[in-house]
Amino acid sequence: MRLLFCLSIGMSLVLASVSSAQVVQLPELRNFSVGTSVLVPDRGATYGGGVMRRSETSGQVGSLTFPSGRSMSTGTSASNSWVHAYIHPTPAEMDEILLGKPSTVDPTSSNSPLRMIGAAREPATGSLAAIRRQLSAEDAAANRKAIKYADMAETCVKQGKLNIAKLFYRSAIDTATGEYQQQLQTRLEQIEMRSSGANR
Repeated sequence: MRLLFCLSIGMSLVLASVSSAQVVQLPELRNFSVGTSVLVPDRGATYGGGVMRRSETSGQVGSLTFPSGRSMSTGTSASNSWVHAYIHPTPAEMDEILLGKPSTVDPTSSNSPLRMIGAAREPATGSLAAIRRQLSAEDAAANRKAIKYADMAETCVKQGKLNIAKLFYRSAIDTATGEYQQQLQTRLEQIEMRSSGANR
């Protein structure tokens, strides 16, 4: 019995030395990135995103039968990204803001920011009548698209598909302009009343 006890003590010492020699630590690499776009009017900040990590480890030194110590560790890390933007006004805009009057900077000069974006090369609009004609042409084009949506909505109403018809009418209202938009809104309200009456 004593021999068996001595052998077990000797084996536990050998196993303890073998197990302590098997500790391997590998390097850890981390990478964090955010791909996004942010629209900021002239200044502001927005949160882009983040990652939080937490790890816990525990270990035991010695053999299973004769542990000589325990170790525990906890690690926490966090990464996040913010976008801060401030758009500085041009000297001409600063004059107008600070002095309360328009700048005397010539927009056709070579160092003008307007020339850089091509706005100085655009011809000035002729008259108020020309502007009204252009706006009425744009309204007509928008209303043509709205009429297509309204026609599809009426087809759905005839087929009894009121929910789909409401979607088409909402698209038509978003696209239409002027008095036609009001007419579409009235028709949508009629369909919604009809739809709520059918659901009762």
